[in-house]
Amino acid sequence: DENRINRALLTRNVVDSVDYMYDNFMKTKGMRKFDPQVARDSLDERGNIIIAKPQPDAIHYICRQWNCSPSQVIMVGDSDKDDIVAGNRAGCGATVHLKTGIDNDSGNGGESDTFERKPTLEISTLSELQLILEEHHSPTMAT
Repeated sequence: DENRINRALLTRNVVDSVDYMYDNFMKTKGMRKFDPQVARDSLDERGNIIIAKPQPDAIHYICRQWNCSPSQVIMVGDSDKDDIVAGNRAGCGATVHLKTGIDNDSGNGGESDTFERKPTLEISTLSELQLILEEHHSPTMAT
């Protein structure tokens, strides 16, 4: 937060759940809200539901909001079949797989090629990513 890096949230949860999480956990810790927050029931500029990951639509929506190209964005996620595939399909500058030890795939991703599931980097904690970003600061990041 102190580096003011842009952060978006892209989740399979619904908007109400995202708002609840922010109001009851993040806000109380002084964390700023993710902007934008894209949930499975979020609407785009035309009022249409934003197509869920692993399709790249939500990342493209975030890039439009930030006025940047996907190549300037780092997609961080815990699912290689959803998050990493979406980031690679969108053309993100990097994809980072947070290895939690839990299979967090939606099961709705359909078929993806092995190369689409390959991240740029694998990490075990977000602290690892924070250290890397501090060393090589980039102006935009999506999670």
